[in-house]
This record gives sequence, structure tokens and C-alpha cells, in this order.
Amino acid sequence: DMSVLSELTDRVVSEIFTRFSENVKIYEIQSIVEQELLESGETQLAEEYISYRANRDLARTKATDINFTIEKLINRDQTVVNENANIDSNVFNTQRDLTAGAVSKAIGLKLLPPHVANAHQKGDIHYHDLDYSPFTTMANCCLIDFKNMFENGFKLGNAQVDSPKSIQTAT
Repeated sequence: DMSVLSELTDRVVSEIFTRFSENVKIYEIQSIVEQELLESGETQLAEEYISYRANRDLARTKATDINFTIEKLINRDQTVVNENANIDSNVFNTQRDLTAGAVSKAIGLKLLPPHVANAHQKGDIHYHDLDYSPFTTMANCCLIDFKNMFENGFKLGNAQVDSPKSIQTAT
């Protein structure tokens, strides 16, 4: 019911402004939401919210666990073996690269500032080539000769792509 949610939202916002004069942490807001849900008698919704938060926290923690990420690879988890549709995950070289990438991502997430790693895992941002970044300053994008591509165009399969005529096309 929208009126119940609207009322709940108003109480959460009011509680935040009552307790905090400036910086408020996300876990503090989550605690207020839990408390307001429980006090409102919305126990099923409260349980679902608490369960959702716990599962998300666990997933973010597991993403930095190298053993967990390798286990996903060994078990051929679709999110790992089909991450790039351009490669065949049954080929040994691809399996080797996926293994190295899984380890690198786990390490990379630990090396990033927590708020950046969290935003990447939530999908708010995308840290490009995280499977390479902890060990090298190069990424797949760095392998392209952009100067030549912009001046002469490039060939993609059987199609010739002309050099861009505008900055918008180039980017």
C-alpha cells in the first residue's frame, strides 16, 4: 500500500533529521528503516529488508574472497564463465585467463577504497578492467592504436569503418 510506504518514508526521514545534524552513514539509515518497519507492524517487510541487506553484504564480502571466486569458476558459474560472450570458456587459455581474472578482481576490490569497491559491486559505477588493474597499469583499452584508428579508420570483420568526422563519433 502506497500510503503505508509514504507514511513509513516520512517517519524515516523525520528520524534521520532528528538524530543527525550533518553526515549520516548508510548503515545508520538502514538501522532506522529496520526499526521503523518493525515498529509499524510490517514484520514481513522488515524481515525481507533485513534478509536482502544481509545477502547483499555477504555477496560484497564474498567478491573479495579469492577461494570463493575460484570455486565459482570451478563450478562453472554462469556469471564467471560467460562474463565475456566473445570468448569460449571451454578453451584452456580462456580458463587460465578467467582464473587469473577472478583472482585479480578479488584482490583489486580489496585494494580499492571501500566506497569505490562498494559502488562497483552495486553497479553504481564500473571500474573497467578490474581483472587486470591490481597488477598492471595497462588495460585492454590501452592495446588500441587510437591515433591510427582516428586518422585511418579500422576494419571490423569485413566492414571498413572510416575515421570519425566529429568528436562525438570518436568518443
